[in-house]
Amino acid sequence: MKTIQGQAVGAGAISDDQLDQLNINDGLTQRLMLSFTGVNLPNLDQRSKTDAFCVLWELKGNQKQKRGQTEVVLDNLNPQFVSTIDVAFAFEENQQFLLEVFDADDMNQLHNL
Repeated sequence: MKTIQGQAVGAGAISDDQLDQLNINDGLTQRLMLSFTGVNLPNLDQRSKTDAFCVLWELKGNQKQKRGQTEVVLDNLNPQFVSTIDVAFAFEENQQFLLEVFDADDMNQLHNL
């Protein structure tokens, strides 16, 4: 009888981060892609309409962690954001999120949130 030894294809080639993203090691979480739409936003600009974008935060204790941000939709009080924000949804766990909608007045400062 012959003994076959070897390594499975791909064994050792996947990192813990990649495994976390695939959720193979934890059956109680699921990746969600959240999309957002604004309806009848207040007009915060004087000469045009609101340039809206969303920022999603996850609240953990007294801290908030930024989970993502949408693109800016120019001059629109009913924006439909194209970009999605990926979050990990944990079953049987209380998760709190905060969604903030901003008017982009200075496009160069958006990355500072």
